[in-house]
Amino acid sequence: MQWTAPSTGSYSVSGYFSGLDTTGNPHPAEVYVAGSSTDLFSTTIDTGDTYDFSFTIAVTAGEVLDFEVDTGDTNGYYLGTGFDATIDPAGVTPEPSSLSLFVLGLVGLAAWRCCARSRSTADIPTQV
Repeated sequence: MQWTAPSTGSYSVSGYFSGLDTTGNPHPAEVYVAGSSTDLFSTTIDTGDTYDFSFTIAVTAGEVLDFEVDTGDTNGYYLGTGFDATIDPAGVTPEPSSLSLFVLGLVGLAAWRCCARSRSTADIPTQV
């Protein structure tokens, strides 16, 4: 499985590999940047075990992360492997203009509610 960075920046990567086969046949799993010899995560998967990974990485647009399950010494037998990954931009914060609009909207709602209450109490007829 591969993921290509849509833009330059830092990304938070988390997920897991899990051994699904009922027959034990340990085999390697890795996460790395394509073309790099450095593993970001590496383990040997065994039956019934789950191996979580989580890291933040700075990448350039178009750079590729590889999520790989190898056969190792298994001759390709009993390699049922579960996999899940979530990749999100790291440290994303709202733009200041978005926050300003949100606050302005809240102030507007408060003013409208205050005026609506004033009108409803002014419309109550008084008896003499």
